[in-house]
Amino acid sequence: FFSLHECTMYRRRTPDSFGYQVTILLLMFYIVWSKFNLNEDRTAATLSQAPRGLDECTKQIDALRARLEHAPPTPSRRSPPISHAALDEEPKESPETAQQELEAARQELELCRGELGEWKDSSQAQSRAQALQPGKAAGIPGSRDPCHPTSFYTPKPGSGMNALFLREAHHFSYGRPWSLGRDIFRQMLARGLKHNHTLLDYGMGSLRNGIHLIPYLEPGHYCGIEPDQFSFQAAKTYEAPLYGLEARRPTFYHNVDRQPHIDECGMKFDRILAYSVLQHVPGDHKGVILKEMLRHLRPGGRIWITHMLPYPRETMQSRFGLKVVHYEKVVCEWVNSDTGWWDLELGAD
Repeated sequence: FFSLHECTMYRRRTPDSFGYQVTILLLMFYIVWSKFNLNEDRTAATLSQAPRGLDECTKQIDALRARLEHAPPTPSRRSPPISHAALDEEPKESPETAQQELEAARQELELCRGELGEWKDSSQAQSRAQALQPGKAAGIPGSRDPCHPTSFYTPKPGSGMNALFLREAHHFSYGRPWSLGRDIFRQMLARGLKHNHTLLDYGMGSLRNGIHLIPYLEPGHYCGIEPDQFSFQAAKTYEAPLYGLEARRPTFYHNVDRQPHIDECGMKFDRILAYSVLQHVPGDHKGVILKEMLRHLRPGGRIWITHMLPYPRETMQSRFGLKVVHYEKVVCEWVNSDTGWWDLELGAD
């Protein structure tokens, strides 16, 4: 282009400028035509080879499918490690068997998710009682989420242990972290709990508080009452043996009929804890529980009630003789939550 421009602008320098321009134009046309023709030939060659490549890919896919159909099943995390010699052996399970086992595992997983939804409602004790039937939840994978598919803890045959206790599903039954038990224990110490006190943990749950209280108190000085069967069984058959609490001789009672049954503890109490309990008791049954607590409270003893009082302060004093001697809004150390604590004493001035 520079030469063409030069020929046009400076005709005197080139004796035959017109012929030179024609030659340049013909040369440019030839270059463009050659390049286009070459690209067309390459495209045609590529298209002619495409069916051959597609056939080869199809054959490779068919060969892979055939190998997968005759290959041994992929070992799961439950299976023992496979040795090199075992890789040469014929598969012992057919694809139909593996498919049946997979379908059974899926059904068990769905069953576990359905049961977990029932256990989230702590008022449905009957649903949790059904969940404790032997073997109903055995073999379902779980970790933090009891139905999580990344863990395969199963009870030892003959141990009688519920698979959900091994996965500590009871730690998530009430919607608040398990670590809250440590905050509750420290708050009780700050409010005057002594190691020689006798304590009633009314609504002990799965021993979220008890695993801290029982080792602190003298042997035989702790009594826990719990109406929910799933939580009670988790406390008695898992948490207590896990922390070696039997040596402290705690008393656990399952009041399945939701009556107080404080007589079953066989003692009077210096302190009674009702942590997030009475506000869930329907109607005037709260009064029945309070009267039973007072009947088993030692002179000078105190009742700790959290979250909210079952009756107004005036009613608590006029009807039950309980006066609020201290109230505090307690902030937890790790949990982003605060809880109201009421200290009540019988006949306080």
